[in-house]
Amino acid sequence: MNAAPPPGLYLTRPEELRLLPGAAEAVRTLNRRGHRVVVVTNQRGWRGAW
Repeated sequence: MNAAPPPGLYLTRPEELRLLPGAAEAVRTLNRRGHRVVVVTNQRGWRGAW
């Protein structure tokens, strides 16, 4: 869903998120069809404060 950051770096702020082409539209389509979308990450740098 997100473009890979440079090696050794992690996303730490929402504005650093770079969605892959089509990702936003895919989530939007699922939401419109009544599906709940949950994003899960195992990224070490995640802080969860958004």
